[in-house]
Amino acid sequence: MDTTFFCRYFGVLVLMDSNSNNVISHYFVRTEKDIYYKLALNRLREKGYIIQSITCDGRRGLMKDLGADVD
Repeated sequence: MDTTFFCRYFGVLVLMDSNSNNVISHYFVRTEKDIYYKLALNRLREKGYIIQSITCDGRRGLMKDLGADVD
């Protein structure tokens, strides 16, 4: 999961399935906040996805909030 910004207030949060390399969810966002990641993960869980691991690029606060180990 990652967010890419194309200008100051326009970004896309993308969640991918690492097994199939398919995008399974995306959201347009104005800022990069932990709450958007939490909401996206909760929506995936509601759809029946089982999250086995998360790859992040330095958002340690988010990973701690989710109760995950950070390497």
